Amino acid sequence: MLNKLRFYKTKEKIDFGSINSNFHQLISNHYTDFICTEISEGTLSKIVKATPNCLKTNRGGQNSQIIKTYGLNVEKNNKLILNEYLILESLYSKQIHMSIQEFDERYYLIMDFLNKIHNQITPQKILYILDGLKFNPNISLTYSFKDLVIAAEIETEVLIDNNIIMESKEFCRNAIQNLKKNIGLFSEKICHGDLSNKNILENTAEKLILIDWEDIFLGIEDYDFLYWLTFLSNSSYITQKNIDIFLKNDVSKRFCAEIICMILIIKTAIAFYSGEIKFHNLSFETRLKNCLISLNR
Repeated sequence: MLNKLRFYKTKEKIDFGSINSNFHQLISNHYTDFICTEISEGTLSKIVKATPNCLKTNRGGQNSQIIKTYGLNVEKNNKLILNEYLILESLYSKQIHMSIQEFDERYYLIMDFLNKIHNQITPQKILYILDGLKFNPNISLTYSFKDLVIAAEIETEVLIDNNIIMESKEFCRNAIQNLKKNIGLFSEKICHGDLSNKNILENTAEKLILIDWEDIFLGIEDYDFLYWLTFLSNSSYITQKNIDIFLKNDVSKRFCAEIICMILIIKTAIAFYSGEIKFHNLSFETRLKNCLISLNR
């Protein structure tokens, strides 16, 4: 989350138009009679899908492939692409084929196309995914849990000043201070940082693959699971019973309300700076209240 927050706060410009011609040329070099479909032009990245029978080199069998790059300057893009490649290669080298292509000094990640999961994603499935993660020691971690807490402290005041956090302002302030004072109690763990259902896909053998690692950071035990719970589609799983069952660390259980509050603060700050907040159906106050009520069920 912190990388997206920094991006929107600095108002860095993304110019996908300037890299589109390079994208087309790169694809022309590796595909014949290709049909390319743009999958997404998200917060930071651009992703294109190439159909299977267009491949000149057929290393990945009959799989479609995706080509991904970031709309950032070359140095930042290459660092993110290389880091994501190292992560995916260490986690899923037996499940998916991937490579890095360089064109005009810019890195592009090329890998097998993955399918959306149509079955319900449950807490049990999330824990199964998280328990299987073993990371390459050479990956880069751009921030820590402490950095996230400090950012939440700053953004709490911004959201209060802009009347986004109102009746819960003292609760939010106290929650962040409690995390700051007790930060040494938490067990450190590498975290994905943006664990949502859309970032969980499957290959042709129906093996689960966790993608989009640009927010990987040195977090704490159980953070990714609590982050996943804060999405509206997963909120029905926020119960004290599930916290007791699925959280592994007693400290995380003790401070789960504070961690959820912090996550919602950062998410709301990102929406505030990006302008997406005007499209939200639920206010910060309603989302926080619903989470806290659910924790007492």
